[in-house]
Amino acid sequence: MSEMRPAVDAGARSRALDTSISCVVTAPAGSGKTELLTQRLLALLAVVDEPEEVLAITFTRKAAGEMRARVLGALALGEQEEAPGEPYRLQTWQLARAVLQRDEALGWALQSTPARLRLQTIDSLCQRIAGEQPVLSLLGGALRPQSNAEWLYQHAVDALLAGLERRHQGDQHLRLLADFYHGDLRKLAAMLVAMLRIREQWLSSMVHLSADAAAIDELQACLSKWCAEILQQARDRLQSYAPELLEVAEFAATTLKANPALGPNSLIRELQGIEALPEPTLAALPAWRGLLELLLTGSLKPRAKISKAQGFPVDREYGAAAIAMSKRHKQNLKRICEAIGKERATLAALQAVAGLPEHGFTENYAPASASTSVNNNSEQPAATELLVAISHCLLQLVAQLQLVFAEQGCCDHTEVTLAALRVLDVSAAQGAGETMQLMQQQGSGAYAWHRRLRHILVDEYQDTSLLQYRLLCALTCDWAQINANGEGRPRTVFLVGDAMQSIYAFREARVQLFLSAKRGCFGDIPLQRIDLLQNFRSSASLVDWFNGPLGAAFPAHEDTARGGVTFSPAVAYASGGSDKPMRFYACVGEHAAQLEAQKIVQLVTASLESRPGSSIAILVKKRGDLRAILPALRAAGIEVQNSDIDLLVQREQVADCLLLARAFMASHDDVAWWALLRAPWCGLGVAVLQQLRRHFSSCKHCGAVPVLLERGVAESTEADSNACKQFLQSLPVDARERLQHLSRALPLAGASRGHISLRERVENCWIALGGRSLVARATQPDAAVSIDTFFDELEAYESECRQREEQPGFAGLQKRVQALFAEQQSTPGAGVHAMTIFKSKGLEFDTVILPAMSGTGRGDPPPLIQIAERVFADGSSGVLLYPRSAETGTASKAGPKSVYQFLNSEKSLQSSFETTRLLYVAATRARHELLLTACMEFAKPDASGAVELAAPAKGSLLACLWPALQSQAVVVEQAMSNTSLAQAETRSPRSLKRLALVDIRELAQRETSTERARSFNTAPFAARAPTQKPANLQSSTQTTNLPASSAELAVGSCAHELLQLAFQRGERRWCARDIDALAGSWQLRLAQLGVPPAQMPHALQRLQRAMQGALLGSEGLKLLECAGRNGRAEWELLACVDDSHGWQRSRIDLAFIDEDGQRWIVDYKISEPEPGEAIQAFLEREQQCHAEQLAQYAATIAILENRSLQSITTALYFPLIDRILPMPGR
Repeated sequence: MSEMRPAVDAGARSRALDTSISCVVTAPAGSGKTELLTQRLLALLAVVDEPEEVLAITFTRKAAGEMRARVLGALALGEQEEAPGEPYRLQTWQLARAVLQRDEALGWALQSTPARLRLQTIDSLCQRIAGEQPVLSLLGGALRPQSNAEWLYQHAVDALLAGLERRHQGDQHLRLLADFYHGDLRKLAAMLVAMLRIREQWLSSMVHLSADAAAIDELQACLSKWCAEILQQARDRLQSYAPELLEVAEFAATTLKANPALGPNSLIRELQGIEALPEPTLAALPAWRGLLELLLTGSLKPRAKISKAQGFPVDREYGAAAIAMSKRHKQNLKRICEAIGKERATLAALQAVAGLPEHGFTENYAPASASTSVNNNSEQPAATELLVAISHCLLQLVAQLQLVFAEQGCCDHTEVTLAALRVLDVSAAQGAGETMQLMQQQGSGAYAWHRRLRHILVDEYQDTSLLQYRLLCALTCDWAQINANGEGRPRTVFLVGDAMQSIYAFREARVQLFLSAKRGCFGDIPLQRIDLLQNFRSSASLVDWFNGPLGAAFPAHEDTARGGVTFSPAVAYASGGSDKPMRFYACVGEHAAQLEAQKIVQLVTASLESRPGSSIAILVKKRGDLRAILPALRAAGIEVQNSDIDLLVQREQVADCLLLARAFMASHDDVAWWALLRAPWCGLGVAVLQQLRRHFSSCKHCGAVPVLLERGVAESTEADSNACKQFLQSLPVDARERLQHLSRALPLAGASRGHISLRERVENCWIALGGRSLVARATQPDAAVSIDTFFDELEAYESECRQREEQPGFAGLQKRVQALFAEQQSTPGAGVHAMTIFKSKGLEFDTVILPAMSGTGRGDPPPLIQIAERVFADGSSGVLLYPRSAETGTASKAGPKSVYQFLNSEKSLQSSFETTRLLYVAATRARHELLLTACMEFAKPDASGAVELAAPAKGSLLACLWPALQSQAVVVEQAMSNTSLAQAETRSPRSLKRLALVDIRELAQRETSTERARSFNTAPFAARAPTQKPANLQSSTQTTNLPASSAELAVGSCAHELLQLAFQRGERRWCARDIDALAGSWQLRLAQLGVPPAQMPHALQRLQRAMQGALLGSEGLKLLECAGRNGRAEWELLACVDDSHGWQRSRIDLAFIDEDGQRWIVDYKISEPEPGEAIQAFLEREQQCHAEQLAQYAATIAILENRSLQSITTALYFPLIDRILPMPGR
């Protein structure tokens, strides 16, 4: 975009900046749509009275941050006096200067207060709307949205199914559902959890279905209309063949009727007497199936071979005249089939007819076979009966989910969006009476909030879901009327997207919404369509390939109902390019995966040599496609930056820590303990492990590893440990010292059980075992960060279990850790990058490599109910619901289908359309070169002996391009010898990684009891402990000395938990009676933290005093008020303050910014003056003790927020005496 010439679509871009019109902008890949969106935003800011009148919505926080940075960058550009030379920068400069003039005239101060720019994600917008109206939203204002809400769904399902476990109890609908699925509650629970994830799709339909007896008739009418449209499309496509086809069909049907032995079960007989193509109704479906059998094979491909089974005999017994006529009709039919095979749209229309259901909603379901049915005497339930039962169960489940949300104090993002819709729907209704009064009383809520908006911009509109669309419609429900009345400047919407890049159906994105907007309206608001044509990213030769073979992979005609998007060609801005911008390599043979990996190494190496400093991206459909590629690149010395590719658990250090946690959480797990002996911190050889196993089988005193470590290695004089000691003395010195090393660490970690958290126990043990030494020597640069992530996840899991009043289990922890990805320090720009295609959206690279093109994805399990919505040709829409059968079999492709199978086939067709779009997104990331690779096989030789590549599997990326790529494939065979390939595929045995004996001896020498206590109380990345403090001083902060008692430590821990809750709720939610009322629950928490009964009264009284000071004292209330505005409680930070200390973790009790912009850092201390000690002396002692700690906090904040130390105030707060103590500045 640096050349001094305008884009070919400059006029369209100028029209998009007209702030008086609403637009939908189609912006293909590389068209500069983000820059256009920024310019539109600047144009709107230049004409509004307040910046809050403009709302820009993105779908990710990253996109919102990039948009904010672009706007602020444009304003900085506008401050320059000299106009830029480039046309697009000149336009931005002019718009920015207009905004700056408006800013100065109205006193906005946007550059110093960028928070006034309303650039946010759709989730944050919903959270804001719902939070401002806690009554109308029904959320109560206290629910926290969870990114992973699976455990909430599971709790709701468990509560619903609990009634079935008690005999003669439970809802009749739920019992019917359980019986239908053979009493398999685990399978039923999994389906119900999956339904809760998408409840916004079916909630209103289920309410209607359970309350209205006519709902089933409406579903049947919707099905009939849907099928009629599909049949009409097929009828229209066949119309050009009708005269010849009808003649052929009549001949075939008559022949089969006259000769019952020919094709005895053929539906072609239904075509006898046919004079016109069948009508587009379900009543004519038998005739349509006869036509399909005539034209297509059982696998729904055009017939290549036609025989007497289709009604075309050639045997002599039929006579010469009949044979001649048969041959003539046979040739005509063959010509028709060949033509249909070349017309993708016609073939797709006929295949869609093959999936139409046979029985509609009259189908009966059998719950199981006679031998497995729960109740063999019961009648088979009709599908409608089952559907009604499911609707009742799902509504009960949603109600149960609401209770779980209330109990746990958190919810999912879907609930937040639904809550926002509840607010806006009430507001839009303009209701009277109590509702209107309530909305007016709440003042700052939705009643006035969304009416302050004047303009809405939506980025990536093609990824909008139906729920999000409803939200946007609610925000703009009265804009069309306001504009028609001429009330001020027009209110506008500006939708930007590209239907060809809609790839998030798994997130419920509906490309149909974008296609509908392109037809000229958004709700009642008319839209002007603007199409961008210029591609500023890719070379001319690559754009030509996009417009040719890649464009041909898209549907020839738009199919709005199914999301079928046609291709929009682009015009390259750059000239030239490679003669072969796209190359395709087909790797064949027994070791095709290794061949493909080696070929990609060659391609990457050649690209880096030909274009030094260039960027290369390896993009895959799923992470498993990189399994052989990444090791091959790393073995070749090529550094690869990847994003969300490497699983965290694949890091050796994390796997070892997970093993250690398993031993702690399941002390009787023999496998875990034996694995600990093999882990790097112990590292026993196989021979020693075999000796241990023989000893356990013969020794009556110890039969497990923990007992051996306790009795045999520890210093003990018990008689029953003598045999163990003698055995251990017989072991090699190396093995004995390693066992002693393991024994020294484990008892100490176990001894602290109940006093500290599970994270601290595991982490302390890991340190004592030499974990830090292993991390320092790790080959992965992110080893320390990975370990830190693991311990954070362990802490979060333990916290969630505590909220649910459950005991942490290893299975739950393992599931969470296995879902995490290692964090790599990714550097944008030059280098080799590996990521999924979904992650690459919005990025660009010089060279793009797409491996595993022939692979297909794994399908999702069939849902409890198949749900589909269709927009009909007349503009109306309908929703179809149908339950899953108890036993899903594989029906013939050409045989009768159920409604469930029909809806499933429709979704498969939609998925095939999205696969093409996914290929487009991947290919258009390339600037200069696109390289495709695939593992393939040779087809069987044809009659002439020629061998060709076998066609790729349906649903693969390669299948979309196969007609164009088949002749261009470069076959890769025997790039390596078979021996080399076999060696590459076979993993060589790895040597045992373990701590050296000298390291173990150094740890043993260093770990006296005092030193061990210090190391256990100082976490590996902690920056919380002060350098010195009296041992008898009570504090919630861990110190370098052991706490005086468990009661004092528990009081501090409990106080911090309660204060964090108080910060979240605000000062007005607390009063004196709350503290007395909650004393019982506080006592229970203190008991959980290990306070002995004898010390409980004193500990509880001390805790109550502390909370009274913090919640009711004058100084405490000031802090609560500040925390309610913009404070953060228990703020956990990770920063590198200086090279000598490295990365350090800090946990700040309270941080906020006051009205003067000063950052405050407050550390709460549950301590008070000693008896007879003056308050001033106490404060001076505390100040000296904690000065270094708070200075460290200040340095961390200064780095993270780019602040000066002078703008940071640190202080201690003592709730027992209600006193704030500012620290001296440094």
